[in-house]
Amino acid sequence: MIALALENLGIDVFESYGNWNNRIGVALSLIGIDNRNADIAVLEMGMSGKKEILELARMANPHIIVVLNVGTSHLENHTSLEEVAMAKVRALVVSLTENWGDLPLQVEDSDDMVVYGTLRDAANSGWNPSSEIIYKQSTSERKMMGSFKQILIVVATIAAIIHNQIQIVEAIDIGVCYGMLGDNLPPATDVVNLYKRYGIEKTRLFDPNPEALNALRGSNIGVILGMRDEDLPGNYAKNVLPVMQSLQNILDAKGLNAIKVSTVLSGKTLGSSYPPSSGAFTLEASSTLKGVLNFLSQTQSPLLINVYPYLAYASDPVNVRLDYAQFTATEPIVRDGDLSYYGWPSAGNGDFTTPQLAATYNKNFMNRITTNKGTPKRPEAHIQGFIFATFNENQKPAGVEQNFGLFYPNMEPVYPVFS
Repeated sequence: MIALALENLGIDVFESYGNWNNRIGVALSLIGIDNRNADIAVLEMGMSGKKEILELARMANPHIIVVLNVGTSHLENHTSLEEVAMAKVRALVVSLTENWGDLPLQVEDSDDMVVYGTLRDAANSGWNPSSEIIYKQSTSERKMMGSFKQILIVVATIAAIIHNQIQIVEAIDIGVCYGMLGDNLPPATDVVNLYKRYGIEKTRLFDPNPEALNALRGSNIGVILGMRDEDLPGNYAKNVLPVMQSLQNILDAKGLNAIKVSTVLSGKTLGSSYPPSSGAFTLEASSTLKGVLNFLSQTQSPLLINVYPYLAYASDPVNVRLDYAQFTATEPIVRDGDLSYYGWPSAGNGDFTTPQLAATYNKNFMNRITTNKGTPKRPEAHIQGFIFATFNENQKPAGVEQNFGLFYPNMEPVYPVFS
C-alpha cells in the first residue's frame, strides 16, 4: 500500500518481494536494492520471536519506520499482546536513537517530536491502545518527500490486534480474469497497481497482450496466459493437443518446466453436469479430450473449466436452488460431487443479477477456494480459482455480459469483495 501510494506520486519504488520479511528475506531484498536505481525502497519486516525486528532494523538501517497493525499470529512466542506491542516499540525506539542523525525527524519539528515522544513513552511505560495521533502533513514536508532520494522505508508487521488505525489488505490465494473488451478501460500499469492494492496475486489473460505482459513483468503477480482459438491452425479442437505439447517442449528445453501448459473447457463440453456425479463430456468432446487429459496427467497440469452457476440458476430457478448456486445452503443439496464455479453478473437480468447476489456469490466462492479443502472425492487436492472478471466491459454484448466485473472502468468497486 505504501509502495503503491508512492508510485502514484511518480516516485520510482523498490519493494520487498512477496512476504520476504524475515532475516533471509530482508537480506535478499537489501541485495536486490543494489540492482535498482530506485528513489525509495519499501521493505517489510516481520517478527515471530523477541528482538527480531530490532535485528532487522539494524540490518537495514532505515530512514523512516512505519508501524502497522499488530495481530495475534505467533503469540505463542510472547506471554501477552502487551508484550508483543512492547517488543515492537522498544525495537523501534532503539533504532530511532541509534540512527537519529539519519532520520527525517527534526528536534525543532513539533509533529516529529510528538511521534518520537509517543514511541519513547511507550517503551518506558507501556503502549496505550486508546492513544491516537492525528498527523497532518505540512506543505514543506510534502515538498521534502517529493525531492527525497534513496530513502529506505521499513514496514514493520507483527502479530496481535492492538489498534486498527491502518488497514492493510493481505494477499489472497485467488485470481481474477483480466478481460479487455472495452474502450474505456484503464492502462495495464494501473490495473497491476489495482491488483496490488487489493492483494490479488494471480490473474488470467485471455491472450498474450503485450501491454499487459509488460506491466506484469516483475510484479510478482502470477499469470495464466491464454491463446485464442482463432490463433490455432486448422481445426481448433484437433490442434489443441499438438500445440500444448509443442509449448511444453519449448518450456522444458529452456529449463522452465515449472510453467505448466493446460487448456480451458467451456461448460458446453459437458453433456451432463447435474448432479455432479453424473457429469460426462459430450461424445464430440470426448474424442478430443482423451489425449489432452493424458497429457495433463503426465505433466501434472491442472484442467481448467469455465462454469457459470448463474446461467444454470437463471435458466431453471425452479430446480436449481439459489442457495446452492451461491454457496449459502445450510444443508447438503448435492451429496455426490463437486463443481468448480466462476462468476456472477451484477446487472442485466432484473432480480437474477444484483450487486448483492454478485457480492454474495464471489465472496463465498473466494472462501471456498481459500479453505484448501479440495473436493469430496479428492479432499487433499489444491483447487485454483479465478473470478470473472476484473472490469465491466462495454464492448461485450449488451446485458449480463457487460456486468460481470468486480470494478468499473474507473477502478471503483462495483460491490465490496476484497474488503
